[in-house]
Amino acid sequence: MVQREHEVFSSDRVSYVLIMLTLVRNSIWKDDNMLWSDTTKKSPSRTRAHSELAVSAIQAGEYKTAIDTLTMATGLAFIFRKLIPISALLMSD
Repeated sequence: MVQREHEVFSSDRVSYVLIMLTLVRNSIWKDDNMLWSDTTKKSPSRTRAHSELAVSAIQAGEYKTAIDTLTMATGLAFIFRKLIPISALLMSD
């Protein structure tokens, strides 16, 4: 019986943590700008995230931010187009 009480306590605790994480994540998903800003912070090398952030900035009328973000996205795309063929050559024997 003691073990069952411990299992219930653990599942309650896990449920609470998952609910809290969901609430935090929902606040990030409330609009496109917050979502893509968070994504670019967590994955700065993803060109799609920067492109989508630029689109949300354009929709919000923040054209300077959109230009800066698109500049970053195109720079990343250029870098990856150059690096991927080089890494493929280095990995082939």
